[in-house]
Amino acid sequence: MGTVGMLATGLLGAAPPAPATATPAEHLLAESASRGITYKGLLKAATSGRCGHTAFQLAGTQACTHGPDPAPSNVDVRYRRGTPVAPAATSAGTPSGPGTAASGNPPPPCYDDGQSGDRVQAIYAHAAGVTDRYSSLVSSIRQWAADVDAVFVRSAAETGGVRHVRFATDSSCQVSVLDVQLSSTGADNISNTVQELQGQGFNRSDRKYLVWMDATVYCGIAQVYGDDTATPTNLSNGASSVPGEVARIDSGCWGLDSQNQSVEAHELMHTLGGVQTSAPHATKYNHCWDEYDRMCYDDGSGATMQVICPASHENTFDCGHGDYFSTNPPAGSYLATHWNTADSSFLSSADGSPAPPTTTSVPATSRYTPLTPARVLDTRNGTGGYSSPLGPGQTISVQLAGIGGVPSSGVSAVALNVTATNPTATSFLTVSPTGSSRPNASNLNFGAGQTVPNMVVAT
Repeated sequence: MGTVGMLATGLLGAAPPAPATATPAEHLLAESASRGITYKGLLKAATSGRCGHTAFQLAGTQACTHGPDPAPSNVDVRYRRGTPVAPAATSAGTPSGPGTAASGNPPPPCYDDGQSGDRVQAIYAHAAGVTDRYSSLVSSIRQWAADVDAVFVRSAAETGGVRHVRFATDSSCQVSVLDVQLSSTGADNISNTVQELQGQGFNRSDRKYLVWMDATVYCGIAQVYGDDTATPTNLSNGASSVPGEVARIDSGCWGLDSQNQSVEAHELMHTLGGVQTSAPHATKYNHCWDEYDRMCYDDGSGATMQVICPASHENTFDCGHGDYFSTNPPAGSYLATHWNTADSSFLSSADGSPAPPTTTSVPATSRYTPLTPARVLDTRNGTGGYSSPLGPGQTISVQLAGIGGVPSSGVSAVALNVTATNPTATSFLTVSPTGSSRPNASNLNFGAGQTVPNMVVAT
């Protein structure tokens, strides 16, 4: 364990006639059902035009894509993921499996009326004949959207800036998640998905569509255009000639932020224009070779991977911030003269209005007494008597009786909000009454660089 701080737009014309299935380009990743690598519905891109710097064109459209991204080694996309459950800790304090542990990242802020301007629209989609699980998944999708936002926040902070995703939000300031049914073949491949979504009106140029597809075809795949011009009219920046781009993530790869593998953030970044093939460390398939980086991996392009940034940077954008994302690119640098996704109008440099906090009603028969929240410990500023992060195996005692409205006697249990922030390694945290044996369980599971809160009841 490392240290941890406590606390309307017209559609593009149809594509020219071509075979129904693409011929994979040289060196492209081999097809693999378990890893979500399939090229059905994809056409090899022309060497010029808007798809000239991408691998594929979507059949029946003029949309472009880098192709399917493979699943992490511990994920088999052929198995439909069940409804997420609460975190389950192991003795090592790590999440119990792919995507099962909620990250606890705060909700994305809302802006203005939640709908005006360029927005990222969250969608839960399923094919006809597939059980609609919207009601059981919508809360999790909102959390996964929060995880996406956290990747952007963390990445912007590295260059001294602020960036949040401008999600479409509802009247309650929550991320708007639409429930969309496609035809029985609508989830078969990305080309079908994009055409059917456009047919249902999801074609607005002022939208990016982040789609959680209840299917077992891909891990993730998204649209991307080859345009590195540093202008507001960049094809990836809501250009009126481009219908809203789609980023699709299938069930096996939902919510992997707890493993530092936010597939949703990776695919959304593609729709924002990352990574242009002209970038210094770019591969020819719109990724990068300077690990560790949310957009970098061996994509079959033939590029030699190099480790430049630490493994803790895996869930953060742009190792070195010289290829596709920087809030403060140096004068004369590549990102000062080429498309910089940090300038995307689908992101905001303002913190916006925070989503309202979740409240819990206390039953009349409850023996718990509601109190006005008070901060009793913050190792960042010394509140509570501790001004240093916790180290591996370290235990500290925090006085609660008589503090923050808690009576000085007669108290048998307390409810706490506990937060770990900016840990240096993946680990866990346990809260228990002073003097008692530490339980063989954890209250917080976290990865390096994350901020993870949780409510804890200590008795």
